[in-house]
Amino acid sequence: MTVQEFLNINRTDNICSQTAVSKRICNEKGEPYLFKIKALSPEEFQKAKKTKH
Repeated sequence: MTVQEFLNINRTDNICSQTAVSKRICNEKGEPYLFKIKALSPEEFQKAKKTKH
């Protein structure tokens, strides 16, 4: 089974979680900032690639 076949079977649509990426990235109270992690659709991925920072 290829990676693409595996991903096609195990869809990641609408999966989103929040996680602290580092103990050093905190707010004023010392609480870690939570980052949203989610899979991008092909359209979202293309849009993100085109966005300049």
